[in-house]
Amino acid sequence: AHVLTFLVTLFSVAGAARGQAQTVSNVVVFMVDDMGWADHSLPYAEAFAAARGDTDTFFQTPNLAAMAAEGMTFTQAYASSPVCSPTRASLMLGQSAATHPVTQFIGGPQTPGFNYAGSLPSQPTTLAEAFRNDGHRTGYVGKWHLGSLPTQHGFIENYGGNSRGLPPSYFADSRGAFDWAPNLGPDAASFPGEYLPDRLAREATRFIERQAAADRPFFLDLSHYGVHVPLQAPEADIARYLGKLDRGTYAKFDGLGSSQRREMATYAAMVEAVDRSLGAVRAALAATGLADDTLLVVTADNGGLATPDFGNFFPSDMNAPLRAGKGTLFEGGVRVPMLAAGPGVATGTNDAPVVTHDLFTTLLNRAGVPLPNQARDGVDLSPLLAGAAALNRGAQPVVIHYPHDSNQGGRPSSAIIDGDYKLIQDHGTYQVRLFNLREDLGETTDLQYAEPGRTAGMLDRLHGHLRERDAALPEGFRLLPVGQRVAVANGSFEVDDAADGSSGGADTPDLRVPAGWAWLDGAVPETGGVADPSSSGGRVSFVGTTGDRTVSDMNGFQVAYIGGVDEVAGTGNLPGDVVWLAQTLDQNYEADTRYTLRVAVNTADAGSRDALLLFAATDALLALRTVGSGDARNFDTFELEYVVTGAGNDIVGQPIEIRLGRSRFGDRVAFDNVQLFAERLGGVVIPEPAAGVVVVLGGSGLMRRRPIRLDEAR
Repeated sequence: AHVLTFLVTLFSVAGAARGQAQTVSNVVVFMVDDMGWADHSLPYAEAFAAARGDTDTFFQTPNLAAMAAEGMTFTQAYASSPVCSPTRASLMLGQSAATHPVTQFIGGPQTPGFNYAGSLPSQPTTLAEAFRNDGHRTGYVGKWHLGSLPTQHGFIENYGGNSRGLPPSYFADSRGAFDWAPNLGPDAASFPGEYLPDRLAREATRFIERQAAADRPFFLDLSHYGVHVPLQAPEADIARYLGKLDRGTYAKFDGLGSSQRREMATYAAMVEAVDRSLGAVRAALAATGLADDTLLVVTADNGGLATPDFGNFFPSDMNAPLRAGKGTLFEGGVRVPMLAAGPGVATGTNDAPVVTHDLFTTLLNRAGVPLPNQARDGVDLSPLLAGAAALNRGAQPVVIHYPHDSNQGGRPSSAIIDGDYKLIQDHGTYQVRLFNLREDLGETTDLQYAEPGRTAGMLDRLHGHLRERDAALPEGFRLLPVGQRVAVANGSFEVDDAADGSSGGADTPDLRVPAGWAWLDGAVPETGGVADPSSSGGRVSFVGTTGDRTVSDMNGFQVAYIGGVDEVAGTGNLPGDVVWLAQTLDQNYEADTRYTLRVAVNTADAGSRDALLLFAATDALLALRTVGSGDARNFDTFELEYVVTGAGNDIVGQPIEIRLGRSRFGDRVAFDNVQLFAERLGGVVIPEPAAGVVVVLGGSGLMRRRPIRLDEAR
């Protein structure tokens, strides 16, 4: 990772041309579908190839490289979503998917709790409408995939844009037509079997030439169907890339079978064809004399594939050094190429985090077009285009919101990027991951335990962003209370370290008790406490259990593991019906306050068991009885919520005690990620709940559970 970081830094020194970003008459957006962040021959991709020992990047994109030499490359650019339709809507509206309703690729699965919009909404004003209203001729060429049609959202001309997400074929029929797409029928220049990227390039250059002849400003959006599956390309181009693979000088593609090698060669040929169309657009701007009055931006709608899709093969490390791919919020799914060139654009590279919906404000400002009066989530990138190294995003952090399952294996999640750091939260399990992207581009090391303060701050900012925008969320997922984490006696619920050899076994039958916690009720756990972090990857491994070896959602130091319990000698009875590990906090219950206790529970062994959570002074108890299936992923995150209703409540002023437990009828149970939040209700009158207990929510699917009292648990 450090080698790759050095190489990225080497190519991140901005060039000398640091002019002021200036107003232009024309704007061209060039969007590629499913193109991976390093699937080209830009300098940073060449650096990664050199680090692997490869001959070159394998992909040949000379026109993209020529544009990079004349303009600005953003090395930390993000798509607004890990799938296509939401990103395209974000470009058109200047909003993240936390604000607009197109949260899923149109035609994809819905999510319980809300329905995503099946087409781009008629309000607010689109990017095309803003340009058209200012007198620009607006043209759309290529993939739309936003329901309705581009001409219903501000584009005057449309060539190929409809509700389709992929073409039935990349080759024209016997008449030279693509009749499945608007205005792509046969014409004088058509021929049988014409390749779609070439046809779209011809329509785009014709549009530019017509506007030049009419001497009128324009906005053109050329959005390729490529390089989305199905993988199809001219045979001659495929053969050239097969020849490159035959050299055996591309470590990234070692071990591919013959059919997989052909698909990889086809994909590379598609990338080259899209690059060829970029060359045609740049040549048309130069030939018409408009290059010096046009801002050109190239980007992609999401990261590259890293899973098989529609029967086409992509290796899981396709986006290396990035992790995963399209459909996920890991870098491989959302980090994309982004370049800009035109008058006043500095040459070089910039590593500031930027996102697709930034382009709405940026493009309108660069063209001198008034910004519509509506909510916007992006910021103006003009200072970066003019050569500034960094940008103050203010109240508009880079947030990527995807509250759905993807057909590439992605989970409903949201992410926030703050400089070098990125936090992702799963909307089903509440799992949080924190990465330092400068030190760990491949997102291999979760830092949430090493940097709890940063984790809490970024999580609060993420939830605040989602709350302010009333973001669509899966049924049952709850945003953090507006409040502060309650301080605890030992400063943290998490165990920061555990000595080697302390995790139990023949010589160490009892695990040590974590600082600040104590066993209650006289029961003697045979194995309980915290465990040895010396196993693979620095994760905790409980002796004789699945533990953290297989439960990746609990990949930190467990607070507690409660195994078997010693019986009272000769009686066959336990000294207590419930085994408790408890901690008394340095905080007292306050009036008119809502407390939310959140904890991860692992019951990943066969058999039945009970895991118990308790606000001790309140008798607010959650019993989690599960029947083990032998599935090591039998993990969940649960919440227990309790409202203290007023100054007259008899628990006001009492210390808060948290208990983690299991009943005599249970088996091994592990607890992790214990968090307590307090939300001050500002004197709001809360109805007195029955038995002093309110709502309990549980993890995947977030079932509503009836809280039960301690005597019922027994």
